[in-house]
Amino acid sequence: MYTGENEGWNLEPLTPTFIKSEHGKYIKTLEKYLEQDGITNVALSGNYGVGKSSILGKFADNNPEKTTQISLSTFALDEEVDLDDSIPKQANTPTNIIQREIVKQFLYQETVSQSRGSRFQKIERFSWKRELLISLITGLAFTRPVK
Repeated sequence: MYTGENEGWNLEPLTPTFIKSEHGKYIKTLEKYLEQDGITNVALSGNYGVGKSSILGKFADNNPEKTTQISLSTFALDEEVDLDDSIPKQANTPTNIIQREIVKQFLYQETVSQSRGSRFQKIERFSWKRELLISLITGLAFTRPVK
């Protein structure tokens, strides 16, 4: 029976913890390569607990304007999905499922103004200031001066 006492257990949290001596060289390498022209995306992969989240978390703290973090869990593909003819069968490949997840997370993290070049439509949050300004401009455009 659990009594609520730790009974001498040495519990450690599994949350990401940046350790400069272990992770610092990776931060320097990321920052160096992201300064080069043409390099805009970085992905880290590795086994559980090797420090990916710690490295990326510290990089994001140091470079918030350059960072959008996306986490991918392990994907288990559904059994054969019964798709109608409007959706190509290749839309359910592992690569496409992962790509959809990346795009979905990216779009929902960024504001519309940050992803202007995107072909995807995104619902914007309601802004009274923006709506009043649009209403004012529209009203002025359709108002004729009285003679």
